[in-house]
Amino acid sequence: MSFFYAALIKGDWLSFVSGASAFGILFFAFYHFKLLVWNIKQYNLYKKTEAYQHLIQSNAEVTLMTLPLTFTMTINVCFVLGALFVPKLWSIVEYLFPFALIGFALCGYFALKFFIDYFTRLIVKGDFDFANIIISHR
Repeated sequence: MSFFYAALIKGDWLSFVSGASAFGILFFAFYHFKLLVWNIKQYNLYKKTEAYQHLIQSNAEVTLMTLPLTFTMTINVCFVLGALFVPKLWSIVEYLFPFALIGFALCGYFALKFFIDYFTRLIVKGDFDFANIIISHR
């Protein structure tokens, strides 16, 4: 039995705090996955538009690096859910880490791919638009 379950069934103030924390974790994890699916669908639709073509030819192309970051955070959400809700997970965690490392490596690969595409376009074409940079002098 995990520390979480032991704290939950104790029946004191810590049980309430543990239960509220678990509820919050489940709520935000559900919300994360719900928004992740929605964002993937919207991104796939967006890639077919002319606005996307304009994006990948502008300074804002670097914002595509948020995609691998989002998937990396999804791996972290899965870690939290597993650590909290899967009893005795830490007794076999060494078998799960290679899969996590593969996931992180894939996210890193795509982050580098997006950045190299962006940086290569800037170096080859030299079309960084300095006029569109807003600098505050306050």
